Amino acid sequence: MATLDLNARRAARSEAENTPHELTLGHDKDGNPLVFKLKPRMPVEYMDLLQADRGGAALQLLLVDPDQWELLRGAEPDVGELEAITRLYTMSSGESAGSPRFSTNGGPNSNAPSRPTTDSILPVSAGERALLASDGSSP
Repeated sequence: MATLDLNARRAARSEAENTPHELTLGHDKDGNPLVFKLKPRMPVEYMDLLQADRGGAALQLLLVDPDQWELLRGAEPDVGELEAITRLYTMSSGESAGSPRFSTNGGPNSNAPSRPTTDSILPVSAGERALLASDGSSP
């Protein structure tokens, strides 16, 4: 049986991996930019909330200080900005982000490539070749 100590993994992460992200969006009443701290790693529930069309709840989940939610909501982040925040997390993991599910340039979505078939490369036995070569009549 294997043992996986995720507490030890969390403790061993570098300081950079544990540093909150900063999001600047909107301005306060004096015209100063609003700066929000976002959790350093995306919580699992974030994508579930996005899938359920609950972008506001997803964004609220990312805030280090939940009391800043009203300020962030007042800045009226749009869908494109929410996508940029999501990409921030996918790019910070050191892995490349997957292709978006939608066209980013306004063009049509590309279709997934068709699955290759093996019909043309499967070996054909000598008996099958003889049947294929014959006109179907018996001798």
